[in-house]
Amino acid sequence: MIGRELCSVYRVKNTRSLRAERGNLLKLCTVFQVSYMLVADCRVVSPRNDNNCQDGVGRKFLRMMNNSFLLAFVILSYIFIGLSAQAYASQNSDSKSIYETGHLYISVDNQMAEIDKTLAAAKQSGKLALIIMGANWCHDSRSMASNLHKPDIKESVEKSYELLFIDVGYYTKIKKAINRFGLPVIYSTPTILIVDPASEQLINKHNMLLMRDAASVSELETQEYFEDIAANRQQLTLNAITMSESPRLTQLNQTIDDFEKFHADRIYRAFSVIGPLIKEKKGGGAAKEFDTIWKAISKLRYTITDDLARLRKQAKQMDAASDSQTQDIAKELDFPEYPAFEWEKEDAE
Repeated sequence: MIGRELCSVYRVKNTRSLRAERGNLLKLCTVFQVSYMLVADCRVVSPRNDNNCQDGVGRKFLRMMNNSFLLAFVILSYIFIGLSAQAYASQNSDSKSIYETGHLYISVDNQMAEIDKTLAAAKQSGKLALIIMGANWCHDSRSMASNLHKPDIKESVEKSYELLFIDVGYYTKIKKAINRFGLPVIYSTPTILIVDPASEQLINKHNMLLMRDAASVSELETQEYFEDIAANRQQLTLNAITMSESPRLTQLNQTIDDFEKFHADRIYRAFSVIGPLIKEKKGGGAAKEFDTIWKAISKLRYTITDDLARLRKQAKQMDAASDSQTQDIAKELDFPEYPAFEWEKEDAE
């Protein structure tokens, strides 16, 4: 009875995929049902009672089968149905659009060439270049990618941007792309780069981290973010190109840049440690100490971005204060200290 119901369900639900498997399964289901009817008509499977059968076909069939053969046949039928259903579920999942799942970060041999193409396309179309650095293993990256293809957001993005997804791998393909736009390192996946194609100036540096936790950002907030950048494109580009600083502020900011570069190198070293562990974990491995290392790296990445914003603000305040003429810039700025990673402690021993 269960076997017949499974066959019936499979016929109804699996109507558009796995045609080859479905054909084989339906044949098996048909044989199973014929077997069931013959056995039911004959009421027993013992050849001693084959006089209950109504025709020669039934007698021949019952002579061929015994209890063990029928049991094996039923078991194999269930196994086949189960495997086919599993395959159907897998294919149904795989058939989901990559735009829905957000698996849009495709590895390429030459990231710079892809960036060049995107900038050229943006220049020709009069749009901005939207470059998203992320990875398919990162849920925030996938969320950002899928959100950009939701109807309302997609319309806004297509109107104002030429879009490119850059795969950072397991934190192994970052430096060239991010350095091109004046940044030392990425602090999150995804990292959103909005670039004026004519000047190649990054125009969303002031708020690019708003999208770092993309899975927690609503679709409306995402749409408003990109629409706001596009609406203020001219002023943001002008600010990036003509940004002028006093000699004192330039000196202060250079000290902050050196501080950031030092810790960017630490983060790259951390990426070389955590990257293989991510790959191992995604492959089903144990990835020993992954959680501890991941938390330590994440803490630095989140803390330093807040501290950098605070330091830049402090530098502007110091520059604006007419009574701040101290020459020792490093002592003027309130630089924080961060705990060493375990591998740094080992190096120091």
